[in-house]
Amino acid sequence: MKELVFASLKNRKLRTILTLLGIIIGTAAIVSLISLGQGMRDAISVQLSGLGGDRIIIQAKSATFAPPGQAAIIKLSKEDYKRVQQTTGVRRAAIRLLKSAKVEANQQTIFPFIGSMPDDTEGRRLVEETFNLRVVLGRLIQPGDTTRILIGNHYYSNDHFGKPLIPGTHLLINDKSFTVVGILDKLGQPQFDNVMFMPEQAMRDLYNLTNEVDIIAAQAANGWEPNTVAENIRKSLANLHHVKEGKEDFTVQTQGQVLAGIDTILITVTMVLAGIAVISVIVGGIGIMNTMYTAVLERTREIGILKAVGARRRHIIFLFVAEAGILGCVGGILGVLTGAGIAKTVEVIAGIALGTPLIHANLSVSLFVGTILATFLFGTFAGVLPALSASKLQPTEALRYE
Repeated sequence: MKELVFASLKNRKLRTILTLLGIIIGTAAIVSLISLGQGMRDAISVQLSGLGGDRIIIQAKSATFAPPGQAAIIKLSKEDYKRVQQTTGVRRAAIRLLKSAKVEANQQTIFPFIGSMPDDTEGRRLVEETFNLRVVLGRLIQPGDTTRILIGNHYYSNDHFGKPLIPGTHLLINDKSFTVVGILDKLGQPQFDNVMFMPEQAMRDLYNLTNEVDIIAAQAANGWEPNTVAENIRKSLANLHHVKEGKEDFTVQTQGQVLAGIDTILITVTMVLAGIAVISVIVGGIGIMNTMYTAVLERTREIGILKAVGARRRHIIFLFVAEAGILGCVGGILGVLTGAGIAKTVEVIAGIALGTPLIHANLSVSLFVGTILATFLFGTFAGVLPALSASKLQPTEALRYE
């Protein structure tokens, strides 16, 4: 029987190859999407955990998916910042402003985001430690730097302005002159490698901001549970804003909650895309079933001969189910290898293009084994009905078939 299984597949090479393609395409899509999705989740988890588990982010609720504070109906204020500072369990806090700007240099113009750097020492240290800011050239922003800016590594390693920027370069930001004081080390996060940092008061003067705050970053004191401190902040601000629980016009999140939210989004997106890819596998399974039904019609006389020489129904069922299972298994193996190759190719290209390890393929043995096992079982299941149909043929009727 085993020899007949492989001989049958070999004799129908073209049909076998075409049947395998459906399984290979679907399996490759599943493996590449899941591995890249899991890799991105791992990379984001590592980066966020590096920001410190004791950090808490407070921002106004936005009406749209805009940068923090940009689309908020009711903005946070300096009074909110003071209240956060005074909240039980808070070690220190910092104000953050985030605005888009027109930046000109060397007759080139771009529109990046400008982030504020707190003027007070504790706030500035909190921001520097949270984002692990280090310079490769120049220095960090210091008190008194009213017309100095700190720029992300992307502007040093790329030529957005015709040539890389270095300390001492003069820029026009919203038509006001500023001087680059330092170049940040590459953080591997596009949102920071492409940002520019400006002293808070200089930014308020540039945008004519008096009381507005986009983000308040806080750090839980030693010995305090971040979730407990976050709840204390929520209650304190709710009291200040005169709003009831559940009606807050602001959000308070710990790093763990931010990570959990991002993780949920990534899992959902990955599963949706993988679900679409599963459709390809289902189509491949239908292709296997179609191939097996066609094989039944083509091999009716062969089935009659096998039954005439003593083959039982279970032998005929095994013959067709085994063929279907082999198609599913081989398609799964080739699909896994193809998907792994696609995922690694995307990882390399993204790493070169973005200069960040954020796009990373997590190619686990469990994913490979699980996928191959699933395609084998799926292929086997697709061969059951054709196999049952073949096993029911009567020897006398099958032998008369031409």
